[in-house]
Amino acid sequence: MAAYAYLRVVNERVRAGSSLPEQKGLLVESLELARTWQALAMLGDIEHDQKRYEESSLYYQQALSLINDPAATETEPPKQVIETIHRKASEARMLADRYVSTPINHRSGAAEGLALSSVRSFTVKRVPLPVTFESGSTQFTPKGTEAAEDLAATLLQRATSSISIIGHTDDRGSAVQNQVLSQRRAEAVAAFLRSHGYKGQIITKGLGESEPAILSDPSRYSQEEIWQLNRRVELVWPGDS
Repeated sequence: MAAYAYLRVVNERVRAGSSLPEQKGLLVESLELARTWQALAMLGDIEHDQKRYEESSLYYQQALSLINDPAATETEPPKQVIETIHRKASEARMLADRYVSTPINHRSGAAEGLALSSVRSFTVKRVPLPVTFESGSTQFTPKGTEAAEDLAATLLQRATSSISIIGHTDDRGSAVQNQVLSQRRAEAVAAFLRSHGYKGQIITKGLGESEPAILSDPSRYSQEEIWQLNRRVELVWPGDS
């Protein structure tokens, strides 16, 4: 396939010392021939390193959707590779200024990307949600409201019988106050989902600052971005806790 010939050239140039951003044109050209998860993931890396997080998350999520389609990606990449792309997609979505919607499968109408509970052999146990709040509050920001609405629509579409919502904070402020705030935020998300028609069981838990986010590469981020990634609400699919 001609698209893979482009990818070979990109990899050869990078091994020879060229930077990945210098290969962006070739990667875009390869996608015009055929959409491959490898090209999408590399474009995600380029945008991520430029802190264009909205574009980055979209590329990573499209890569996940392609990997999950055996017709599009016959050979499944290693599970660790899928997990890394998923983690990067989540981080970019959390850091984006605006809410990044999940891709929709045009054949089935189902949400894909970070809405998937599994990507081939990789099972998604927890996913951080970009349900953001006003400072020190349980009031959603506009981005947080969009994220909560998207989550409610996904849960209704899948008729999931039970989920857990876990609140986290950064390590500023007292541990006691952070635990209380994280619990209240988890409960605020649960209340929103119930008000939007979700009938399944929702278990809420607040962990405060006790479980910082596990990041793909902390050196990529500023301290403020790390705090932002730690201030999160996680969706836990059934079977994990």
